[in-house]
Amino acid sequence: MKQSIVAFAALALLSGLGACTQHAPTEPPADAPTAKSESATPEPLPPGAVARVNGEVITEAELVGTINSSPVSGIDLASPAGRQLLQRLTTAMIQSRLLEAEAKAEGLASDETYLGTVKQFAAGLGQAPNHEQLVAEFRRTKLVAMQRQRLRERFTPDEEQVHAYFADHRQRYDVPDSANLQQIVVADAALAEQVARLARNGDSFERLALAHSTDPYVQRNFGSLGWVKRGAGIPALDAVVFALTEKGEIGGPVQTDRGYHVVKLLDRKEGRRVAFEEMAAKVADDMVAEALDRHLVSLAEQAVVTVDQAFFAGAE
Repeated sequence: MKQSIVAFAALALLSGLGACTQHAPTEPPADAPTAKSESATPEPLPPGAVARVNGEVITEAELVGTINSSPVSGIDLASPAGRQLLQRLTTAMIQSRLLEAEAKAEGLASDETYLGTVKQFAAGLGQAPNHEQLVAEFRRTKLVAMQRQRLRERFTPDEEQVHAYFADHRQRYDVPDSANLQQIVVADAALAEQVARLARNGDSFERLALAHSTDPYVQRNFGSLGWVKRGAGIPALDAVVFALTEKGEIGGPVQTDRGYHVVKLLDRKEGRRVAFEEMAAKVADDMVAEALDRHLVSLAEQAVVTVDQAFFAGAE
């Protein structure tokens, strides 16, 4: 079993654990809490555990139990998609452990509102056979949720900050040009020229796509590609697509690493610059989300986590 001690950086914490390697902890600020120290060779994880956060383990049974009680319960956990799901869930559980520890350190576990909510939940369970387990799970879930809310309030920007962020990231919020397309992809340049000529002469684009396209998606959808946004695709193809102006106009062929593309413009929508007032609330939400991500990274950099990397082998 391959295990690594990591001081999580942003990639490991927010994108998954499959690529975790050993990192030296970053130098914390003078007033930051110090992480629990462990030797360079971590203590092996106990049987059934897939990760450990400052001494507290996350087990495979926890992961599987959570998935089995969710809408994705039918997924094959041995498949690449299943391993990726387990990887993402483990990341979320590590984040939860970090926030729980922070909440306790800040005294939230003694908060009267929190304690009252837990008491009310426990009373509502009656004599449930797994009463203690359910209450323990609720305690953690509620504590983490309250800590997240406190952090959201703490990181909420003022209007001046939102204006500045919007100005610096306007391209993210402006609505780009978009085009509704049909497409045919072939492997041969000469065939691409022939297909383009036939399409321009009025042959059925759907028939041509079904007969010639090497892209399975294009074949299944009779050439329909749907709406695409300027800047979201391959630059060379983008240039051809957004040079088309008339509905029914044929573009290409243009070569990419996928082959030779011939496209047909079905419709087009012009982009527009959005006003700050339209996006102010979303911009503020985005700023809070980014601040929370940075905060989680900061917490993780002070933690020592042991992960069974082999458990996640094969994740997409």
